[in-house]
Parts: sequence; C-alpha cells; structure tokens
Amino acid sequence: MAAVVSRGSKHGKSKLSESDVTKIWEMLVDGMTYPEIGKRFGVDGSTIYSISRGKTWRHVPAPAGYKNPRQKLTARDIPEIWEMLTDGIMYREIGKRFGVSLPTICSISRGKTWRHVPAPAGYKNPRRKLTARDIPEILAMRADGVTYTAIGQVYNVTQATIGRIDNGVAWICVTGGVPISRPPTNADSTISEKIPI
Repeated sequence: MAAVVSRGSKHGKSKLSESDVTKIWEMLVDGMTYPEIGKRFGVDGSTIYSISRGKTWRHVPAPAGYKNPRQKLTARDIPEIWEMLTDGIMYREIGKRFGVSLPTICSISRGKTWRHVPAPAGYKNPRRKLTARDIPEILAMRADGVTYTAIGQVYNVTQATIGRIDNGVAWICVTGGVPISRPPTNADSTISEKIPI
C-alpha cells in the first residue's frame, strides 16, 4: 500500500498555507515579481515561480482567466505557430514574430511544450526528414547489410544520421538506445561504425 503524502499546509515543512497561496495568486495577477512575493511570505522566489507554473500547490487553483504576465505566448498563438512551421518558416523568424527564443519554437515543434494545443492532423516538421515509422525500416536495412550511404540516399539524410540511428544514439524513443548487433560489413569500413556523439 502506498504511503499517503501530506500536501499543502498539512505538510510538516510547509511555510505557506492555502490562504497564503490565494494571496500569492492575487499578487501575481497584480504583476508583482517572484522575489517580491517570496520576501513577503518568507520563501524563495523559485517557490513562487513553481506555484505560478502549477508545479506546486495545484490544489489551490489560479484565478479564472489568470495569465502569467511573464508568459509571452497564449494558446491562441500556437495554431498560428503550427501554421508557420508547416509553411517552412524558420524557427528564428517565428520566434521574432512572437517575441520568444528559437529554443521555445523548437520545443513547440517537437511537442515538448504546449502539448495541450495539438499540431494539425498530419503535421510533419518540414525540417525533419525522418519519422518514427522510418526507423524500424532503416534498422531492418542495416540488419540486411545495406550501407549508411545507400540508406542515406533513400531517405535523403547524411551517413552520420544513419550511423547515429544504427548505434542507438539518435531516435532513442524508437530504438530504445540499443544499437543493432551485427558484424560490420566491408562496405562500412570507410565510415566509422562509432560516430562520435
């Protein structure tokens, strides 16, 4: 049987109460900074940040319609970003348009952030040449002894990309990070089987 973990003010080390968190939400709505709010309650600004992101004190809801003043994107922006990605517009240009960094756009395109706003049906990142469906086929071709060069030409990717897949370095979500086991072929002798990470 799993142990019951106390949360909120019932946790023995908690410095905050539910009413404190409600007040914190009000201060966040008023635009106060995390350190300012933290000082008032005797906690670090990172604690306030965690509350604002819903990482802690989730059982004390944010006010209806709350938008983090530091958050630059909204759920309404994401479909437009998906459309721009589909049109092949560069991450940097999209980032400038919305006032966010290139990594932010990259994270959206890879489904790491804003997952609750889904990509359009059939969306494929125009910069990504491979899909998860291609990887088992590539591994099967490698198991049959097809060279990196030949596979790269079929999928329009570099030999290094095929090598990284073959060695379990790339597409780990599909390969499980396990390189296929087979003796190296003479055709691969010109290309190192161990591509540096």
